Amino acid sequence: MPNRHGLVAGATGTGETKTLQLIAERLSAFHHADRKGLELVDLEDPRAVVAFLASDEGKAELRNIGGPSTATAG
Repeated sequence: MPNRHGLVAGATGTGETKTLQLIAERLSAFHHADRKGLELVDLEDPRAVVAFLASDEGKAELRNIGGPSTATAG
């Protein structure tokens, strides 16, 4: 089992609380998705995600996640 310890340190007002909140939100999203069997997609660059899913290489992934057809996504 991986080490589950961490340290967030910094001067007052540098964002430690926000960092911890973000970590907690992300961990809860992963836990919820794992329990429900949901796919998580990084939407930092949505155009790149759609382009991949509409490509020949991404067609199988699109089918696996039950997404729209490549004609709709492309």
